[in-house]
Amino acid sequence: MRQITKIRTVAAALILGALSACAATNDSTALPSEEFLFRSDAGRLAGTYNPLGFFAAEVPTYLGAACRGGKVTGYAETAQPDGRTVSFAASCAEGPLYPRGGVYEVEKRIDGSVLVAGTTGNGDGLIRTENEY
Repeated sequence: MRQITKIRTVAAALILGALSACAATNDSTALPSEEFLFRSDAGRLAGTYNPLGFFAAEVPTYLGAACRGGKVTGYAETAQPDGRTVSFAASCAEGPLYPRGGVYEVEKRIDGSVLVAGTTGNGDGLIRTENEY
């Protein structure tokens, strides 16, 4: 009985050690490279993305999903000190599609296409929008 307890204790310690090692290498502050979120507030757009998954030149295209005419202006970005994320800001060139603003998720799919899904309000309730690129 005592030997079984020792074996269980050693096995539990090994498993716990392995899980701790995995947790130590998985930095939860890093954003997934294949998706990012941005907010729209009265035509001002802001968010953060992981440059491992997106190029700076393509981000404004996806931000256009929140804008009338699909165009943004004043796009600017700043690399964050962690070296893993880039913050951005822009404005809708022709005004926001939905003045109340909302939250948008940009997701790069396995086939290379990109889905921009937004949740926004129009005064009567919530609207779910989807744009594919």
